Amino acid sequence: MIAGIDSQADLEVYLEPEEIEMLGRGEVINGVLIKVLKPKRQGAISISVNEERKNENGFGIGIDDSGYWRIRDGFRLEVFLSSEWYASLRGRGLIGIRQRMLDGSKIHIYDRSRLTGLDMLAPENLEFYRDNKERLCEDLG
Repeated sequence: MIAGIDSQADLEVYLEPEEIEMLGRGEVINGVLIKVLKPKRQGAISISVNEERKNENGFGIGIDDSGYWRIRDGFRLEVFLSSEWYASLRGRGLIGIRQRMLDGSKIHIYDRSRLTGLDMLAPENLEFYRDNKERLCEDLG
């Protein structure tokens, strides 16, 4: 899993088909979260199906962002899907919702195997930033 977060706190999460299946078995998926405008700043993200926390800062897709704000490096986000949103992700390959946080940020979760054309570039760019973090110029951090 790889994810990007932009200056408006909008979150784009890209999952491999195997990871989507793992979610269905109750496993927690961990990945890298990259600040899109400052890609040297990278943290962690986890996602799970969790009925108890599905409405945390959201409506069926909950987010715990307490480890994100005011942290320059090593930040962390946790995402919690309801079983309904999980089923929709499996069926459609894409889910998204506006969060109920004050900033009105959005979250989109994609099945990478269903991306086509130019949509495939976004996760590839994020992977490039992840794999080449040390080579990126200081202006990007």
